[in-house]
Amino acid sequence: ATCDDRVQNQDETSIDCGGSFCPGCRDGLACVIDSDCEGRRCFDGGCVSCMDRIRNAEETDVDCGGGLCSTCVDGLLCIGNSDCGSNRCHMGACISCSDGVTNFDETDVDCGGTVCVG
Repeated sequence: ATCDDRVQNQDETSIDCGGSFCPGCRDGLACVIDSDCEGRRCFDGGCVSCMDRIRNAEETDVDCGGGLCSTCVDGLLCIGNSDCGSNRCHMGACISCSDGVTNFDETDVDCGGTVCVG
């Protein structure tokens, strides 16, 4: 048994990857623990990464948020403040009060309204 025999054997979590002896599995393949995956992230039995250009696992938007990946930038989807780099999630989108634009419910550039008070 080897890691290139096209058979899931030894302690491989998918064909020829994962487990103690073989390289990590690519996104979407089965895993048990983080080290079974190329991207070192095993979620709900499958390998995920924060660079696959797909919204998956716990991500709140594509490749960001949700605790596994980095925080999201302004305008991307969020569930809570911790999903956003600005630490502000308002009505499902990351926002900041320092983007130089009057947006959301701001009454002037980066101030006023219910989110950017001051």
